[in-house]
Amino acid sequence: MDGQAYDDWKLVYTCTEEQEAEMIESFLREEQIHTLRTYPGFSDITRIVAGMTKLGVNIYVRESQFEEALKIIEDITSSFELFDE
Repeated sequence: MDGQAYDDWKLVYTCTEEQEAEMIESFLREEQIHTLRTYPGFSDITRIVAGMTKLGVNIYVRESQFEEALKIIEDITSSFELFDE
């Protein structure tokens, strides 16, 4: 991971579904924000065998990009709320 230790990553958002994680990560990548995913309750091998998860996806970003990522995610999720109304 570009020489970065896991300690340099900070949880920025937890998605309920993988599709949501993919969408959020695509917005972050457009802004050159690197992401790392973890799957609570899944080992790496379970994730490979089981495929998509409905148990949630944690998205991590580098600590140096955390505030920028959080702002982007807040903008995205607030637009979701407009469609839900």
